[in-house]
Amino acid sequence: MFTSTIVAIAIHVLIPQGATTPTAEGVLAALNKPAKSVQDKAKSWRPVFDAWLALGQPPREFGPNFNVGNIWPGMEGWEQVAAWAQSGAPLSQALVQTQNALAFGLPYGKSAVSDEYQKRGIYGDIGEGDSLGAHEFPYLNAVRGIAAFATAEMYRLAEAGKFDEAAGVAVANLRFLRRICDQQMAEEQLVAIELLIDSLRANRDMIWTYREKIPAETLKRLAKSEYPFLQATDNERLRRMQLPEGERVLLEAVLERTFGEDGQARDGVFEEFFGRWQSRGDALGSFGAARMWGALAPVHGSLDASRKRLTNIYDDWWRRWRMNPNGPVAKLKTEFAATNSTRYAAILLMLQDLQRLFDMRDILIAEANGTAVAAGLAGHAREYGDVWPRDKDEVYATFVIKRVDFDPYQKAYPYTRGDEGRFIYRKLADRFAVETPLGRVWATNAILYARGKDHEDNDARAASFDAATGDLVIWPPIRALAREEGLVE
Repeated sequence: MFTSTIVAIAIHVLIPQGATTPTAEGVLAALNKPAKSVQDKAKSWRPVFDAWLALGQPPREFGPNFNVGNIWPGMEGWEQVAAWAQSGAPLSQALVQTQNALAFGLPYGKSAVSDEYQKRGIYGDIGEGDSLGAHEFPYLNAVRGIAAFATAEMYRLAEAGKFDEAAGVAVANLRFLRRICDQQMAEEQLVAIELLIDSLRANRDMIWTYREKIPAETLKRLAKSEYPFLQATDNERLRRMQLPEGERVLLEAVLERTFGEDGQARDGVFEEFFGRWQSRGDALGSFGAARMWGALAPVHGSLDASRKRLTNIYDDWWRRWRMNPNGPVAKLKTEFAATNSTRYAAILLMLQDLQRLFDMRDILIAEANGTAVAAGLAGHAREYGDVWPRDKDEVYATFVIKRVDFDPYQKAYPYTRGDEGRFIYRKLADRFAVETPLGRVWATNAILYARGKDHEDNDARAASFDAATGDLVIWPPIRALAREEGLVE
């Protein structure tokens, strides 16, 4: 894991303040510097992508109807999906063999990978010349496919009763995704976090579906030795996951290119770049956006003022990233939110994705910890003949590591006694109705949930997938219940 300090030093060494023509090579060197300290054999990107490129075409195109969230044995065309997954033994092996790699490590820059990789879209680029800063990461489409493959293979093996092998592929995929969360750009981290959340949910769906067949020892191992250690250095708060610095590197370079020696926006260059960046390839939209940015140019903050604003925003974000998410600082307005939308429009445009990371990280913390606790609860029920514990205290040590019983949406932070700071769990005597985005589902036996963004215990009467309303129900898995009740395919 690499801190932002290393990247920040690289920025100022390779892109000096006052430079008028920062190059793509300098920016790439800054972005790639952290991963250069890791040997190639300790990186996972090449073995996994080599195996991915060798895998045959999937039975359907990846998208809203074919992804991690809707692959399962009851889906339409499951036989073809299972056959595709079975043909991917080399990819399964690559995921498992590299699951303890130190880094993902795909280098930035299209020319940093082979011609075959470029042709197949396995690269991440930042643009060059006047397009420096117009980044793209087509390799993320392959990552989406790999996560979908791992989900299909997990279910295929589970259907065959090979639960240890299914768990092995599932956890190896989670660890692959977790390493991508350490990349330098917000888009990469957001996609990796979203896929990691979806994959954790798919793991719980699988455990629910085969809860009466999976050996208790398998569930116990998942709960105590696998899910809590998606990355060896992580704890229950994912404190080693860093706020990405790539946007800062690029934005400093873009500011140098789009502002003149007088410190003001360069006529023609400023509006052309930010208009194109905002429209993202839409020629007509780019023309209209350029006109808008042309109007903003005379009133935009100077180069020095923009640099200072960028520093203030990042300093504020880094403090919040490391602090208690429910502490007093979290209630204060962020520097990003307080930034004048006209005077610093360029900064707000290029940093807008970073604000989402705070919310996504909290959801991931709840999902990762909750999946470990859920596996332990299911292990207890499996070992004792479908008897669910009366209280979570009954599963600590034997089935669950106590520290992962951690709810990031707790009201008291840090907790000191009782259930403050922990997930809420109840053993159910009767069916319990939960209103969800998929419709009403019915929980049985037991329910486990986090509080949600309002930090209140809403009794799990309503649940959402983004914790925005109601509670975040971990167990039973909402999607699996909705499938059983015919609400989704």
